[in-house]
Amino acid sequence: MPLPPTLALTFLNPTGGLIAAAIAAPLLVLLYFLKLRRRPLLISSTLLWRRSVHDLEVNTPFQRLRRNLLLLLQLLVLSALMLAIARPAVEGGVTEGDRVFILIDRSGSMNATDVSPSRFEAARRKAIELVDGYVGRGGAMVVSFAAEARVEAALTNDRATLRSAIRNIQPTDQPTRLGEAIELIEPFLSPQTAGGEAESAVVYILSDGAVDDPGPITLPAGRVVYRRIGHTVEEAEPDNIAIVALRARRDVQDPEVADIFFRIANFRREEVSIAVDLLDDGQRFDSAVLELPAATGDGPGTTARTKRVRVPHETVLTVRLDVDDVLEADNAAHVLLPAPQRLRVLLVTRGNPALRTAIGSADVDHLDVISPDAYAELDPETLAWSAARQEGYHTIVFDAVSPERSPPVDSLFFGGVPPVAGLERLSGEDGDSRFQRLLDWDRQDPLLEHQVLDETLFINPGRLVLPEGARTLMEGPFGPVMARVSDGRRRHIVTSFELLHRGGGFATTWLRETAFPVFITDALRLLALGTADAEGIATVPGGSPLRVLADVDLDELTYEGPVEVRARVQDGVALLPPFERAGLYRAQQPVASQWQRIAVNMLDELESNPAASESLPVRAGAGALAEAEGEARREVWHWFILLALVLLMLEWLIYTHRMRV
Repeated sequence: MPLPPTLALTFLNPTGGLIAAAIAAPLLVLLYFLKLRRRPLLISSTLLWRRSVHDLEVNTPFQRLRRNLLLLLQLLVLSALMLAIARPAVEGGVTEGDRVFILIDRSGSMNATDVSPSRFEAARRKAIELVDGYVGRGGAMVVSFAAEARVEAALTNDRATLRSAIRNIQPTDQPTRLGEAIELIEPFLSPQTAGGEAESAVVYILSDGAVDDPGPITLPAGRVVYRRIGHTVEEAEPDNIAIVALRARRDVQDPEVADIFFRIANFRREEVSIAVDLLDDGQRFDSAVLELPAATGDGPGTTARTKRVRVPHETVLTVRLDVDDVLEADNAAHVLLPAPQRLRVLLVTRGNPALRTAIGSADVDHLDVISPDAYAELDPETLAWSAARQEGYHTIVFDAVSPERSPPVDSLFFGGVPPVAGLERLSGEDGDSRFQRLLDWDRQDPLLEHQVLDETLFINPGRLVLPEGARTLMEGPFGPVMARVSDGRRRHIVTSFELLHRGGGFATTWLRETAFPVFITDALRLLALGTADAEGIATVPGGSPLRVLADVDLDELTYEGPVEVRARVQDGVALLPPFERAGLYRAQQPVASQWQRIAVNMLDELESNPAASESLPVRAGAGALAEAEGEARREVWHWFILLALVLLMLEWLIYTHRMRV
């Protein structure tokens, strides 16, 4: 049997009710203390006047009040009238809408404790109240959202199912992306009819408004109700200090030295001094007190620092703030710094001095150059780097070569492709020596974020036919010319264009540009160490899935950390799902050394901002943006007037009955 809706009684005019009660209640009681004025008369006996004597005793002033049912009823009548004057109203109660969609924000900022015990718990509580108050016909749906959205409970009228789904939702440290949640419910928002009557759809969004979507989101139908969770700047001073950036890089000339860069944001409206600790595998090795400017209307006050330290070993470097604020997840950040390691690279080419020079400038410890024929005679499995034997290569660069067997390590191909199903390189027309420009390139990819290729020219670049799951990095006039592909176990970067044309000259102006050695350096680091931008490795909650090399005999890979993360292993490769909570994770089975530990950091200025927003970037149709709404209130003063009339009628009946006795 469903529980009755939860009601909360409030008063819209409490002052008026109190003033009326302060005047009327004492007057009513005083009426029972007043002495009646009587004219004295002399009589011979009181035998026939006993009733009058009793009446005289009752009206003696300032006597102790005796039990009096009429007085009690009159006080109850007066109380009901005074409550009616105070304008009582009910909060909560019936949830509007025939079809109801409850969207619950479980992003990082919802872990703030400015609302007890946390914003997320308050959102769950309000969601259950909405379920308890639902009396529609079309059903209710529960959707949770953070970096991605998911349906927790499909449309149903079963309150028990809805409550259970809400209680099973867990918070995350991910960013807030509302658009995907709206897309999930859009098919159910179209107007429907039941019994000849149109069903109304209402979307309840329980969030603090820290949404990371690029622009306003429009609902095709229905009404949006934004129930804000958390305090705005006007309601309470923001109380949070957060690490919003962390990066570590080993020095190219001295790999045992690393530079740690971090940035701290102060969301408080006053300047603060904060103690910052630096830890090496959990052991503090440095501490400092930093002065942080106050936040302004333009954003938080920030301070950035760079610290150079000597770390000749693999370690997890941690920056930790000694602070007590409303959000704990952004008070520490970690980065995994692999052991100092110079790359061993094999170049397979018929002769390309420019490429050899570019590889040599990429901090490569050892570079071997062999011909395609010599490579074909080698056993590829003997070329992979072995830490035990201290021989082999971290990566292989193929110049105008397409090997028959898949390389044993992650590799870079210019004008060639590995034997991957669905991957094909199509050359341009023979004899076509015209220069061509790129149509576009992925400026967000770590490989190309430092590249400016607007004026870079290519002779007869051809194009790539890519398998499913490949990622295009460069787009030429006829299709993709650079992409990332995988054969299931190894990753490769492939291009359709060659660096040298058949006459021996440059087939692209990229070789003459200073950006080309930068690309080679980033590509080799990405393929050999797992990161192109810096040797310090870390990820963020809700980021892209991580590809981890594991033991080929494993069926499942487990990471222990703030929460347990599991992934299936296929052919020695595990694809970890996006992490939900920030912290350090450790593999419980054998994996590649750089993935033994994984650092997951919040590092999100928007999520760290504790100020809730008064509006959401979502509208229904052409309406205005959704503004924060409080609980629906229904005035119920007329019920107290009715109660007073009933009590007054009862008092009159009792009085007339006594008069007849």
